[in-house]
Amino acid sequence: PVQTTPKSTPPTCPRGKCSLPCVEGSEAGPFRFGDGLLAELGNARPAGKNLCASHEGARHVSMPTYTFLCVSPRGALVRSGLAPNSLVKGELQIDQVVDGSELHADKRTGALRLKIDDTQWVLVYNGSEALLRSASRVDAFYMCIHPGGAEVRREFAADSGAVEVLNFHGLVHGVLTCKDAAGCMHVKLDSGCWSCIHDQFAHFLQPIKLADELYVCVSDDVVLLRDGLPASSECLGRLSPSEVVQGAWTCLDVEGCMQLMLDDGSWACIQDAAHQYLRPATGVDAYYMCVSTESLAVRSGFSVGSSVIGHLHQEQIVHGVLLCDNESGVTRLQLESGNWTSVCSGTRTFLRLVTPAIRHYLCVSPRSVSIRSGFAEKSPVVGEVRHGEVVRGVLTCLTCSGALRLKMEAGKWISLHAADASQPLLLEATAIDEYYLCVGSAGLFAQKGFPATSARVGTLPFGEVVRAVLSCVNTEGVTRLKLEDGSWTTFLEDALRPVKHVDAVYLCTCPKGAVVRSSHADSGNVVGELAPEQTVRGAMLLSCKDGSSRLMLDNGSWVAVHAGDATRPMLRPVTVLDRRYVCVSPKAVRVTSTFASTGAVSGEIHEGQVVRGVLACLNGKGDIRLKLANGKWRLQEASPRRSLSLSRVGSSFSPASRPSRGEPRSPRRSLSLSRAGSSFSPASRR
Repeated sequence: PVQTTPKSTPPTCPRGKCSLPCVEGSEAGPFRFGDGLLAELGNARPAGKNLCASHEGARHVSMPTYTFLCVSPRGALVRSGLAPNSLVKGELQIDQVVDGSELHADKRTGALRLKIDDTQWVLVYNGSEALLRSASRVDAFYMCIHPGGAEVRREFAADSGAVEVLNFHGLVHGVLTCKDAAGCMHVKLDSGCWSCIHDQFAHFLQPIKLADELYVCVSDDVVLLRDGLPASSECLGRLSPSEVVQGAWTCLDVEGCMQLMLDDGSWACIQDAAHQYLRPATGVDAYYMCVSTESLAVRSGFSVGSSVIGHLHQEQIVHGVLLCDNESGVTRLQLESGNWTSVCSGTRTFLRLVTPAIRHYLCVSPRSVSIRSGFAEKSPVVGEVRHGEVVRGVLTCLTCSGALRLKMEAGKWISLHAADASQPLLLEATAIDEYYLCVGSAGLFAQKGFPATSARVGTLPFGEVVRAVLSCVNTEGVTRLKLEDGSWTTFLEDALRPVKHVDAVYLCTCPKGAVVRSSHADSGNVVGELAPEQTVRGAMLLSCKDGSSRLMLDNGSWVAVHAGDATRPMLRPVTVLDRRYVCVSPKAVRVTSTFASTGAVSGEIHEGQVVRGVLACLNGKGDIRLKLANGKWRLQEASPRRSLSLSRVGSSFSPASRPSRGEPRSPRRSLSLSRAGSSFSPASRR
């Protein structure tokens, strides 16, 4: 029977400072009356509590507080007030879920109402019948553990009829749970249908948790693998001690034992009331160094009592693949060989994680830093690194005191920092071989040492190109560059721009020529002009922020390579030649007066005629243009399907070796030129 008489009146604020019913110094919710009624409705309880804003020590329910499910086939009316005859504002349908912030019990009628909005109320219990039942929102997976399966219904009511049957070991996703009047727990699935978790006679669904992790068999004996969750399921195999398996899901069976479903669908017991058989493990791919002063045992199995097959000595490096804690709190490490050793036990550490650090380090300490023979901070001193010197490291390892130690290529050790990492002794540096152009109008200071506050030894003026050999970022995030003369400067994007060392010959391909300036800037003074097809030697190539590219000539002046569109350059790199070619084409080969392929035809090269090539340059189509000694240009197609029509003097070609008219010729077109000295012959054409 449903209890309709409240046990007590709602408590009020002890100090009268808020309108909400509060309990001073208590964790309980505001509604202490009607507990029996709430229990009958599914143990409705507040979802959360906050401190009362009016006084210390008092608590009230936060919004939203309650979740209810409409279970009445007739639905439930939503009214504008608490009065039974207040204005109807809407209606809840069966299986509709609603959240409320306040419950109100009518002492006279025993009715219970839920406030679902600032001014709207819905009847939960009318004194004899529950229209709404308390529910809980969940986000969980459930597995069918009943051999006969579990019915899936369209509605909450147990007699609403099954629409399908969930098979044994089938998985479903639940979003809401609710207990009916008979005490049976039901779950609403993400599909909107319902299924029974348990009734008075059987358990159908069990919550299941994702367990996508590795597990180690820590039992001294084998662990059975079954084809189902019940212990009576058929045995599929066995797990040997120290064997590693991949888990998928975990679930409690009816006896309260935690079971693990493996990724192959089989089941194994993680632990029962007496023993633990499997332990979760973490896969790693890391290197560890032995820091124990005594030799460390390497064993064949996970257990510390398994047989010893070897030992690790101080500073020996091993590769670990799996970490797992045993029942005593000892962290065990599985090596890539499959054997096991201990990382730590309580306050004792046997292995420490090391990080590969094959890079350069710069000494930034004002004082010399000691080089020691071993990893220990008190090991013998065998040398020192002075301020500004660079060493090359192999790996780093953190000591128990928090100091970061670096093992150098020679096998000795040095500290990168002591316990306080904010005060480094050595900083990571990068060996470089790059050129930079000073683009800052005020120039840059060259300094004696790495610190930004070190003494000035010179100035880098606007337009000067310098060569950097080392780059290092200080503790303030500023990049410092070491120049080839040993001085240091600060890299500022607005003051230094990287340039590429080219040392190549360029051809002016612009019909109007190109302007030569005293600096890379457009505001630089005009100091000359390149005529069309004039060649110059470039030294440095600068990529500007606006997308244009500029070339510094070997005399220090600058000229634009292109104005932002790389497909329309004013200068093109060329290859200087000094080669003779003989024409082997039966037809005359035409030459043009300019580099452009659209230039006017200014002559021909006939079969057997020898010419001299002086320059080769790629045009915009990817074809090679060959400049002859007489200043004319010949197109040398770059397609590999075409044969050359000029061959170097002295090749084995002769007109008599050409195929006769009746012999088939290659359908592919011929290139116009062949470099002198090649072994060209018609028989080798493809």
